[in-house]
Amino acid sequence: MKKNIAVIFGGNNSEHEVSLASCGAVAEVIDSDKYDVVYVAILKNGNWIVGSRAKKYLKDKDDSRLLEKNDIAKFVNMVSKGKIDLVVPILHGEYGEDGRLQGFLDILGVPYVFSGHSAHALAMNKSKTKNVVENAGIQIIPGCAIDRNDKYDVLEIVEEFGLPLFVKPSNAGSSVGISKVEKEDKLSSAIEKAFIHGEQVVVEKMIDGRELTVAIIEQNGEQNVLPVVEIKANTSDWYDYETKYATGGSTHVCPANIPQEVEDIAKDYALKSFNEVGCKHLARTDLLWDEKTGEVYFLEVNTIPGMTNTSLVPDAAKEAGIYFEDLINNLIENNL
Repeated sequence: MKKNIAVIFGGNNSEHEVSLASCGAVAEVIDSDKYDVVYVAILKNGNWIVGSRAKKYLKDKDDSRLLEKNDIAKFVNMVSKGKIDLVVPILHGEYGEDGRLQGFLDILGVPYVFSGHSAHALAMNKSKTKNVVENAGIQIIPGCAIDRNDKYDVLEIVEEFGLPLFVKPSNAGSSVGISKVEKEDKLSSAIEKAFIHGEQVVVEKMIDGRELTVAIIEQNGEQNVLPVVEIKANTSDWYDYETKYATGGSTHVCPANIPQEVEDIAKDYALKSFNEVGCKHLARTDLLWDEKTGEVYFLEVNTIPGMTNTSLVPDAAKEAGIYFEDLINNLIENNL
């Protein structure tokens, strides 16, 4: 008898479209001989749509006839009647990757793929995550956190960390709301731009380095470290939103052409951050290597990595001999 796999996607946040792209790729490779997919869309207004209408929305992205509908009670009823065997949440950002959805699923008593609610909540807060991994001996980029009601002094920030700076929302991903600040008089506007996406902003010194990323997969109780990937931006001088998701925006070099010592540090940092944050099943750690000094810096942990055709984890998994359909179906099988 087939198992029912609920794939939840969308979300009422700035990464909605990224989620749709990831979910489209994931749903396409789920083994139809073993599983029936139940499509669950969370619209931009927060309403839930379940079933064929959600599947149609994933394809045409037209919510004009759905905004007055809400199937969240239908989803809860399906879970209570045992009609959902496992949830695959393919959401990024608030309400999907910050632990709130996972807490809701815990209350319902339905199992799901990826980390538990506390790991998601921690990893979603860049400032708190940096504190945790630094205590584990991982090097972080110098910077500061600013809460919405804090008073801050632009001159003091520039004096302490220099220019250029990166300004980013503490609780957003996919490079949403990030600015590169090269002039002092642009810092305030960059901070206000980042506040559009949350209540806390992180300001960091810009390190001129090469961006690396390392994914960890848990299978049968073992943690497997995938090959290190280097990300080379083609359309910008840093890895911004367009570079991440536009066709040809970036090049993934896998395995990364880096010294063995740097590879060892990158993998060690990824494994430590995975465990310190409390991740499960699959997560990806982003790092920065300063080629001039040899230093490797932690950037962030992605508890639900992107799964689009231009995403990093599928590339690393393929290099390790794990094709995309096997990656997804093994995640499902190992957690049913």
